[in-house]
Parts: sequence; C-alpha cells; structure tokens
Amino acid sequence: MKNIRLLPFALAAGAILLLEACIALAGNGGQYNTDFFDFSPLKQDVLQRHVIYSKFMIEFAGLPSDALLIGDSSGFYGVQPDQVTEAYPRLSFLNLGCCGDVGWTGFVYQAELALKQAVQPPKFLLLHVTPFWGPNAEKFAGDNILAVTIRDYLLRYMWWHKVVIPSNGYRLRILNLVNEGVWLDDFAYDSFAWPTLGYPPLRTWRQEMRAGRGWVPMPVDLKDTMVKRSEPEACVFDDDYSRRSEIGFGKVDLLYDYLKRLAELTEQQGVRFVLVTNPVPCVIQPNDPVVADALRQLARFKADYPKAIVPFDFFRQTDLHRFIDRWHLNAEGGAWHSRAIGAALREAGG
Repeated sequence: MKNIRLLPFALAAGAILLLEACIALAGNGGQYNTDFFDFSPLKQDVLQRHVIYSKFMIEFAGLPSDALLIGDSSGFYGVQPDQVTEAYPRLSFLNLGCCGDVGWTGFVYQAELALKQAVQPPKFLLLHVTPFWGPNAEKFAGDNILAVTIRDYLLRYMWWHKVVIPSNGYRLRILNLVNEGVWLDDFAYDSFAWPTLGYPPLRTWRQEMRAGRGWVPMPVDLKDTMVKRSEPEACVFDDDYSRRSEIGFGKVDLLYDYLKRLAELTEQQGVRFVLVTNPVPCVIQPNDPVVADALRQLARFKADYPKAIVPFDFFRQTDLHRFIDRWHLNAEGGAWHSRAIGAALREAGG
C-alpha cells in the first residue's frame, strides 16, 4: 500500500527527469542562461546589469587590448577609445566602464574580472571616476548588491551558481512570451524608468557599444543646472573619501585603501595602474574639507606606489561647454579628454 501511494510521485519525478534529459540533449543554449539576472515578471533588471554583462561577458570577453578602462559612468560616456588611440596610435584601448552604482568595491571586482578574462596581460588598467562622489557614499559604499552580484556570478562563479537544471535555459524565453508575446532568447523590453528613460533599446545599445569599443555618448540630458549657466559656480562635494573608524577614533582612509588594492592587484600581474578622474565644471574650493582629505590620501598613495600613473590633478576644472551634466562630458568634451588620456599613456608607456 505504501508503495502504491508513492507511485504518483515516482512517476512525476521520472517524467521531470526525462523532460530535463530531453532538453539537455536537444540543447537549451543561450547567452543569458545565467542567474546574474533576476528574470522577474514583476520588474525589469536594472540597466547597469545589462551594461556589465554585455561588456564583460558578451561583447568584449577575451578581446586583446593594451589598455582596459573600468570605473563609473563618467568613463563609460566620457572616454572614447578611437580618440585615445589617435593620440597613442600603437595602443589598443577598451572601455569596460559602467556605473557608480557598483561602488568602489565593485570597481575592484571589475578590475579582477577584466584581468582574469584578458587573453594576454594589458599594459595599463585605468580606473576612471568622477570626483563628485567618494567611496564612503552612502548608497554605493562597501559590498552593495550590484558589487556582490558581480563578484559571485561573474568573477568567482561559485559552484552553486553553476548548478542549474537544463530547463532553466528557457526562463528568458518564457518571460518574453508571457510579457511581450515573443519567443526570444534576449531581453525584449526597451523601456526604462528615470534617469534611464529615453535610452536606446538594449540590442541597439549593445551595437553602439560594440562599434565604440565600449564607448557610447550620454543618451539623455539630465538638465543639470550646474552646467546650464554662463559662468561656473563653486563646487560642492558631498560624499566623503574616508569614514570614521569603528572604534570612534580617527578616520579610515578609504580612497587610499581602494587605490592600494588596485595598485597591488595590477602590480602582481605586471600591469601599470592608472588613476584618471573626470574633470569638473565648477570652481574647486581649496578649503573644502572633502577636497583636502582626498588630496591628502592621494599624496600618500603616490608616495607608497610610485609606479602608479596619476597623469592629472584629482580635482581639475574645465569649460562648461564640454559637459552634458556635472558627472559626464559631452561627445566633444569626451574627445578632448580622451586625447589627453592617450597622450599621458604614450608618455608613460614610451
């Protein structure tokens, strides 16, 4: 009697195993058969995940390059590889920059991933960031969700993320069929919420990134009042570059600590570490405590790691007409900035 009761469960388990075996034999390939994305029917994955996955796992994985750029969106939209190589013709340059949302811990993971995937060690690894927010920014400090996702699903790729049943490969297709009415192994949705409202469709955006070796122009104008004026105003840097120690005495030099991690990571692999900050469209206040703190830590870093390349001032002002908003250069400003980077790398690289 007990065996009869278990028979329906055994038959169901057998049917599932048979179905999964058939799917495995038939193949359920697809470049998005990964747990990196949520595949949620209730909300879309954040656009930053698409940028990271497209750059690191699809478009540029293993592409040989002499220089790799990581960091926030100031570099993503502001550094044009063709303009870098115009100033340094013998250098192949790849823009893997994404977004400030990964935080400085995420930048370290991006650096590890970029170097791990490189088919040959690059000459340079560049960290490009805007100085408008520091590593102690409340939203992006430490191991935030996006940083941990990069670490666990792309960099370390723990074994429990690899164990997926064959039918999982159809998650995206089924999601698209239910929500969009198409049987598609790609992300069919193209609409986003502010501030990414108005961005190109995902497949178009990937094509643009591929054509620009990772660079695309800033897709939208955020109407930032700081750059919509005839004369620059004073800079206000709200986010700190250090934090108070846990025991309450003194500060922890977060900027120095992150730069140290990146410098030591690259040095182990014979790669030159380069720190580039985005210019700012405002007047820098020398008595700003945030500025003073960052410059103190940077001086300490330069003294301890003289092989690192820091070609520009950490805080430096340039003309308003080169910006689309305070965090991002427009295409004209990006071309100017990129040529300056190429010239600096040429001088450093011989």
